[in-house]
Amino acid sequence: MTQDITTNKLQTSPIIWDSVYDALPDFLKACTCHFSDERERDVVLTSCLSVLSVILSDAAGTYSNERVGPNLFTMIVAPAASGKGVMKYAQYLGAAIHNEMVKENKLLKKKFEDDMLVWRSQVKQNKDEVKPSPDKPRY
Repeated sequence: MTQDITTNKLQTSPIIWDSVYDALPDFLKACTCHFSDERERDVVLTSCLSVLSVILSDAAGTYSNERVGPNLFTMIVAPAASGKGVMKYAQYLGAAIHNEMVKENKLLKKKFEDDMLVWRSQVKQNKDEVKPSPDKPRY
């Protein structure tokens, strides 16, 4: 009985209109066009919007004299085997940026470690004239 109610709610809950998908930017259309199931398509779009809100975290505007940003948090709640798993595809929107940040952070860490070696060597040689240690980057 409970399963029937859950299934009925899932099948009759609203979906995102086709007109919304028609108005999407091309790259979001490309993300959602691979899904013929309306529920899965909605999950992918919602997940993509959440990923994009992280990517655009420095973007901001003013609304009612308050600074607002695009930060969105998404929780997809549905029964098992109802198509939630497709949200994993949204991560690919941020993959290139994430990989670039990891690469940049590795370079920053290496530079910091090299600078620390030089600084420690200078401290040992010139104990009277100790310069401040290099600033540790946020990586």
